[in-house]
Formats: sequence, C-alpha cells, structure tokens
Amino acid sequence: MKEQFIEYPNLPESRVTLTLAGNYPEVIDALNTEGIKTLSFHSSVLPDETAKHSDMLFCHIGKEHIFAVPGIDTSVLSESGFLVHLSDEIKALYPDDVKLNTAVGNGVYIYNPLTIDKNLQKELILRGFKGISVKQGYSKCSVCFVTDNAIITEDPSLSKALKDTSYNVL
Repeated sequence: MKEQFIEYPNLPESRVTLTLAGNYPEVIDALNTEGIKTLSFHSSVLPDETAKHSDMLFCHIGKEHIFAVPGIDTSVLSESGFLVHLSDEIKALYPDDVKLNTAVGNGVYIYNPLTIDKNLQKELILRGFKGISVKQGYSKCSVCFVTDNAIITEDPSLSKALKDTSYNVL
C-alpha cells in the first residue's frame, strides 16, 4: 500500500502511520499498539551496536524521497511508495559509517562536511535546503527537532553551532 508522506522529515503534520525503526521488539510493539506500522532493518556491514539504527541506515529528505545504505533489502520501502536513493558504500568504522547521519528539517540539514554522503548533499542542495555545517558526524543521532525553529541536543558543539542560527536550542 502506498503511503502519504510528510513534507519535512522529523516533523509530521498529522498522525503517523508508518515509521522506520531499528529492530527493537519493545519499540516496534509500542508503535504497533499505537497503530503505527513499523519497518525495521539491519545492516550486516555495521557493527552490532549500530547495525539496527535507522538513523545510520536511512536519511529521509522529505515526501517520498529517502536515501538508504547499500546492501539492505529496500523493496518494502519501494512497495510503500518511497523513491529509494542509494548511498555511497558504508564501512563499519567512523567516519565511513555515518554517511547518512544528517539531520534534515524544514529547509535545513545539519551535517558534517567530512562525513556526509555526497549524493545526499547534492540532492539536498538541489531541493533548496540550507546546510548547517557542524563537526559532529553523528548529527542526526544528536538532534531532536521540536518545531521548525527549536531543537534539543545534548552535544555541546552542536549546541554552540546551532545557537548561531535561527534555532532555539535546548
């Protein structure tokens, strides 16, 4: 079944019915209880600690467009209506494991220029997103979008970099 897609990643405008999550049964059960279909994936390339982390495996850039690491079966994404773009090859160790770990919000992306997948960055630029360069390679892991202009982070370097933007940072 084809899904309706949110305009901007991380900030749904209405009820969520489909999500990507790591293969964590307790999380999947809780989401399913709320009526949210959950797709989970696993990478054989990444170490066990991060192999199930959706923020390491995917980068949703809005609407039906999603980037995925190579080597995982993305057919269920295509069946759900996603247009899947493949990332560069990933490797088990930093910095080659975080190519898709870019936080994407309403018209912005928070990224480390030394680690971002170059095809992902090109696509974001083509779509008019403004980049906020940071030194944190795990940008998406370290950010929670609250609104279009508010972010929560526990990372001091991200907090400092984002305070120089229009974002309210907690």
